[in-house]
Amino acid sequence: MKMDLEGVYMKELAINYETETAYFKGMLPNVRLKSMFGHFAVFSSGCVCIRFCNGEVFFRIDPVNYKKFSKYTCDQTLHHNKGSSLYNYYKLNVPYDSDIALRIASAEIQVYLELSENDQVQSLSSLPNVTRKHIRVLKSVDITDVDCLMKLGTEKVLEMIRSKVPKTAIMAYALVLEGAIEGVHSSVVNESRKRKLERHCSNWVS
Repeated sequence: MKMDLEGVYMKELAINYETETAYFKGMLPNVRLKSMFGHFAVFSSGCVCIRFCNGEVFFRIDPVNYKKFSKYTCDQTLHHNKGSSLYNYYKLNVPYDSDIALRIASAEIQVYLELSENDQVQSLSSLPNVTRKHIRVLKSVDITDVDCLMKLGTEKVLEMIRSKVPKTAIMAYALVLEGAIEGVHSSVVNESRKRKLERHCSNWVS
């Protein structure tokens, strides 16, 4: 029941943020809305640049850019819940859909892309749904980065980890992996894919 309620909650949040996301899709490259720590974030070209949290909008501002844009930021910040001291998310004292807000988001994306050129390996922890528990299981079968996970796909990864996971949990892992690969919360995985994964897992749990 808890998972059902969570799924309803996440779908309602996604609907609430449709307007904001539609705006950013028109203004930023390769935009996707993904679940992130119980709320949602706008990813553009792989970079999380905007967070929606409790009805508020927060912009991620890299230390490189903070001095450039500090006059637009409010005191209220949203810290990455994994304790990162490198990136904070700031409220802005300008409308979220203003030109300066887009400039800030675009500057963040540029920093991200520059850093990515120097470090092509993307961490598993950057994916939606994936927790330390899932990362430990994936690493036990030598899946250590996003590129490896994406190349294998959900079904192949499930076959590799099924001896490491309780039978009763294998479907939950299937949804976590599928959501991570597709960039969505596990509760909103496409229904046809969900049914296919259920059939795939049924032989292991019967």
